[in-house]
Amino acid sequence: MAIGIAVGRYLPISWPWWSLCLGVLLIISLLGRSTATAVLHLAMIAAGALLYQQTYLFPSTHLAFLTYQEQRQVRVVEGVVDSDVQLKPTPFETTKQVFELRVVQVKRSDTLQKAEGRLLVQFFAPLSVCYGDHLILEGSLYKVTDRPGQSFSYQQYLEEHGLFFNFSVGKRRQIQRLSQGEGNWLIASALTMKKRGQAILSRYLDPFEDGIIQAMVLGDRSAMTKDVYALFSKTGTSHILAISGMNMTIISAIILFLLKTMRVARAWQFILTGLFLLFYALLSGWSPSVVRSVLMAVVLLGSYVIEDEAETMNSLGLAALMLFMFNPSNLFDVGFQLSFLSVAMIVSSQGRLQPIILRYCQDKWQQYLALALTVSLIAWVAVAGLIAYEFRMVTPVGIIANIPIVVLADLIILLSLGLIVTGMICPWLAPAFAGSLKLIFHFTLWLTAFFAQLPGAYTYLPPIEIIYVFSYYWILLIVYLVIVIKVFPNSQLIEK
Repeated sequence: MAIGIAVGRYLPISWPWWSLCLGVLLIISLLGRSTATAVLHLAMIAAGALLYQQTYLFPSTHLAFLTYQEQRQVRVVEGVVDSDVQLKPTPFETTKQVFELRVVQVKRSDTLQKAEGRLLVQFFAPLSVCYGDHLILEGSLYKVTDRPGQSFSYQQYLEEHGLFFNFSVGKRRQIQRLSQGEGNWLIASALTMKKRGQAILSRYLDPFEDGIIQAMVLGDRSAMTKDVYALFSKTGTSHILAISGMNMTIISAIILFLLKTMRVARAWQFILTGLFLLFYALLSGWSPSVVRSVLMAVVLLGSYVIEDEAETMNSLGLAALMLFMFNPSNLFDVGFQLSFLSVAMIVSSQGRLQPIILRYCQDKWQQYLALALTVSLIAWVAVAGLIAYEFRMVTPVGIIANIPIVVLADLIILLSLGLIVTGMICPWLAPAFAGSLKLIFHFTLWLTAFFAQLPGAYTYLPPIEIIYVFSYYWILLIVYLVIVIKVFPNSQLIEK
């Protein structure tokens, strides 16, 4: 499916031909049993290409078809706020509201016309808006342009998320709110819960702490400075500033350990952990990146509930398939690629290497350190090629730095959730969580700065050709097949 999505994006073949190809391949798979498996694999490629192209098969009234002249004529749009509303600073020491608008109508040449699609709205007016508001806005429609030589294409990123234009609403523009509460009730409830969580964190934390912790816990990075992100990037730990599949894996492990010490039945350990992760997704506002990571973790937990641990890679593949069905462009999202690569490498290698570690490390602390180093090394190797290509940086110190910093980051997440829950239910207990959270947070910052200052901690790279990235992962795949599978073909054969 993933190969098909990539093929559908880059090959200039229209969707009717992919539909015909898929139908022919399915018929051949039914007729020729000897080659059915190979033909079905080809059919999955055709299905992936068709899925990607169908996602971008828009009606004639869609905003994507506006020409440059038509774009300049649009001055008024009507639509519904279709995302969380973020407050972001401007160069003029003010703030703006940024949100996605699901368009219903546009006014062009003094004529209202039906339209479809979504806009990214930069809202400078004093009116406070929220998810589900039905608005009529006056402003300027424009398309984002990338700087020459820029490796990351922000325009392409927006278009892959269905945002083909930006819409700027100035302070003196006309605004009309027609109604409220027209959004999805589940997302509206999640965003309401997120706002309450943000208010509690802001009440007990200072602005600097609040900006970083909200990014780590609730996925809101609007108040985090670029200097903080650069600091974590230098140690290869910037992934903790965005909720990722690796974070969900480690948080799940911590919750499972706590439930196990409470002697909860095995199946209920996984069920309760999955329910906690779903609650966490609601608390974060049901944002796509969090839902993506939680879905991967919940599907993996489900394989343990039905006692099918041997098929964890198939479970991870099922999670990826579900994400592709929801939005094929997830394949090209760097966050998804990093999460999937790290989790896939951990779950496929750890089960084979863990018995070796337990065999040669008798002391529990030795076992813990060895397992932590193994997980960190596996995750670092898995994402090193992609990080070097996307961010032009290599961070060898990340192999060591990720061990304590990831654990501390997950403690920050758990303490933050404890602070939010106690702030809602029993405020007298919240200061205890806030004090512990502040202590661990500042220690994490100090430790990150310490690792960043070590000699050779990080190295900036010139632009890298994509062929070198593919070569890196081909070599990594060969090493995995030769060493992990051939040397340790069955972890169950190795006695502790």
